[in-house]
Amino acid sequence: MDDRYFRIVDRCLLDWDVMQLFPGAPQDEYEAEAYAIAARLPDCRCESDVQQCLYEVFAAAFGELAPERDACKKTAERIWAEIKA
Repeated sequence: MDDRYFRIVDRCLLDWDVMQLFPGAPQDEYEAEAYAIAARLPDCRCESDVQQCLYEVFAAAFGELAPERDACKKTAERIWAEIKA
């Protein structure tokens, strides 16, 4: 896995804080999800693929509490833009 991808994803997830865990949670709260997403990024061919990846990883981690796929769109766009920069 590309460490650069992990750093980008981790930063984006912390900023997004979709599960509204901050400020009370530790800074590495989304680290497992960031690693899982970063590992899948090389297979993503567009923003929509990143969006699906975010959705699937959060659904696996948080079940019914996970965000809907549409809620992942802006963060997916940001991740895609940053990895393509």
